[in-house]
Amino acid sequence: MIEKNQITSYLKSIGLNFRLYKYEKGEMLIEMMEKTKYIKFVMKGAIKIYGIRNDGTVFLVTYNEDFNILGDIELCNNTEAQFFVEAKNSLMCLEIPLESNKDILLNDNHFLRFLLKSISGKMILSSKFQLKYSTLEERLLYHMKEECKDNTIQGVEHTAFLLKSSRRQLQRVLKKLVEENTIEKVGKGMYKLK
Repeated sequence: MIEKNQITSYLKSIGLNFRLYKYEKGEMLIEMMEKTKYIKFVMKGAIKIYGIRNDGTVFLVTYNEDFNILGDIELCNNTEAQFFVEAKNSLMCLEIPLESNKDILLNDNHFLRFLLKSISGKMILSSKFQLKYSTLEERLLYHMKEECKDNTIQGVEHTAFLLKSSRRQLQRVLKKLVEENTIEKVGKGMYKLK
């Protein structure tokens, strides 16, 4: 199995051309509905993956600060990108151009097993979160307890985006939890778990 720290030497060993590319904060790595031109390995930095619904609202798919592979699903399914991917800070990507390397990649069993591991990991994470915390209230309480500094959310709009809900839905849940004395409002758009 190929590991993160072995990617560069592995790609060189099978004769692939690739590049190391630096993205700045706010720069788009992938645009939704565009043909995928590169497999991208996010080696260092954070990304935000999101989409836009038909009504124009934005929803978060994930925020990730770990090693990540982009374009794996699109390569395997021969489809356009389904989401936007944005750099949340300065980051480094190792990029493999698909035009000149696609046939080599799709015929390399080691690389395909590597992609299978990546895609299955994404599916497991997605399904665990959706099954374990199915209601917005459950997702909010988990988010506050496990992911927020001092168990406090700062910014309703940002939190709604992270929890894949509308601002209005989140505000109703926040109001209910304040009334139940589960959380307290500590400032404008700030709520703390009690």
